[in-house]
Amino acid sequence: MEKVIESLKNLYRGENIVKKHLFFALLLLLPAIAGGAVGIIDKDTPQNVMIVMAVIGGVLFMLSIIPYIFMLGFYINFVKDRLVAQAGIPQISGETFMMGVRALPLCIVWGLYFVLFFGTLFIGPIIPIIMGVISSKPDIGAIIFGIILLLIAYAVLFAVLILVVPFVSYVFIEYVEDGKASGRLFNPFVLIGYMKKAFKDTILVELKFILVGIITSLISGVVTVVIVLFSILVGGFAVLSVPSSQADVAIYSPLPIIALIILSALASIVQFYVSSMVGYAAAENYIGVYKDKIIEQSINE
Repeated sequence: MEKVIESLKNLYRGENIVKKHLFFALLLLLPAIAGGAVGIIDKDTPQNVMIVMAVIGGVLFMLSIIPYIFMLGFYINFVKDRLVAQAGIPQISGETFMMGVRALPLCIVWGLYFVLFFGTLFIGPIIPIIMGVISSKPDIGAIIFGIILLLIAYAVLFAVLILVVPFVSYVFIEYVEDGKASGRLFNPFVLIGYMKKAFKDTILVELKFILVGIITSLISGVVTVVIVLFSILVGGFAVLSVPSSQADVAIYSPLPIIALIILSALASIVQFYVSSMVGYAAAENYIGVYKDKIIEQSINE
């Protein structure tokens, strides 16, 4: 775990490190506010508030493509720095956005691969159960047996997903190393080549960072709970400040809603920031495996 700890420390080394991390956190602001606005909506929300929150959330979600492209470019820049053993995190600039734009086609294609492959495998097992339920004479025993098989199928599917995901990192690492998206990087079977060269080392890195992710999630979860409790207090004060007959009006008035959205966005940013830093530390280790195993074996071939 020493290398894991060192990778986490490397994220906080270099010049202007506080400024860089702050700018990264600000990238998360727009999608976090969008999620907070939509999160306000429930069955008790007045229709006028629901419409406003849905519109605000929808617009901000569409605009969130901009910070997502920045984050993609940030990751590409991060990989570029780590390939030459540069510590810290990159400075966000206009070039970061352009890096994201150039890598977007590769990102979209691999996203589609995952949606089509795992989406099909996810939906497939549930179809027989649905057909059994909607049939004129459903067999309860068969449905229960089908649900058990479904859970087993999903457990296997999840295991396959866990095994496959880290090897996609090498697609983007190779993309950064080559400086262009060659045709082979769009071929889903390129993962098999990576697996042959670095399966054991990659899975070991993944398992270590799954453990780190669980630990850091628990820590960030405590912070989130504190923020949620504070949100409840905000709502409680809004209700207590007016007569009981006007409680619904008070809780959905502008100031409490804005406060709740900000607190919800803050909780989302904390969680996403922590998971992102764990992800970047893991990426540094995958880059190490790529350099030590994949590049070395490619040279010897």
